[in-house]
Formats: sequence, structure tokens, C-alpha cells
Amino acid sequence: MVEWQREGTRIIVAQSPKRFLDHGYHRKRIGLNHIAFRAPSRAAVDELYRDYLLPNKIPILYDGPKEWEGYDPGYYAVYFEDPDRIKLELVYVPGDL
Repeated sequence: MVEWQREGTRIIVAQSPKRFLDHGYHRKRIGLNHIAFRAPSRAAVDELYRDYLLPNKIPILYDGPKEWEGYDPGYYAVYFEDPDRIKLELVYVPGDL
């Protein structure tokens, strides 16, 4: 299990027990696609990426943090996977908090 904490929010990533792994997870199946967490700033997104995801070799999706055109103006996010390949996102949207 690994954990990241900042300003009252905690993200804990843990491996599923083996007895629940028979069918595995895939975000394209019925059910959960991904979980997004709001960040207070672009710097917080970059900090998670730089200080936690990279050092812990967490699988990064879509080439790391960046601004996403076609989303809300200023939408800045990093997407990554937990040990069961559940897609997680930390996102900052100006004026959204």
C-alpha cells in the first residue's frame, strides 16, 4: 500500500486481495471508469507527479501532467493507474474549488 497526503486529502493505493482478481478490472467494462480528485493548483498536480508517482514507479497515462484542450478552460491533469489498473486522475481547473 502507498499513500499521498496534502491539505486534508489522502490518496491510498492498495492491491486487491487475490480472491477478488478472477475477472480483473477494466475501465471499459460496465462500472467504474476512473476516479478524479480536484487539486488546489497546477503546482499540486506537478508535485504529485514529481514527488510521488515517478519515485514510486506508478504507471503514468497519456505522457504525464498537461493541459487538456476540449475540457474546461485551464483543465490541467495527470492520469495514472493503481495496482489493479484503475485509472485515477488529479485535476486542477481554475476557479473550480
